[in-house]
Amino acid sequence: MPLKVEESPQLTETIRDYPPPDMGGAIDGEVAVKTTVLVTPPFVLRMYCPEGMRLTSQHSVPYTFVVLPPKKAK
Repeated sequence: MPLKVEESPQLTETIRDYPPPDMGGAIDGEVAVKTTVLVTPPFVLRMYCPEGMRLTSQHSVPYTFVVLPPKKAK
């Protein structure tokens, strides 16, 4: 079957917790990717679905990392 993946996936980054810049600490967030594929059925099946079918998928991945506090001047 002919498949066409949309050229621009939707990317979303969400930061839920950000530490104060003078203290450092853990950052908690998530990245999500959403893609869409257009499936165009060939031959006889096209009569039942002339515009094709859009299939959408989304996947989210949580992340955490630590930001170090700034170094103090001596």
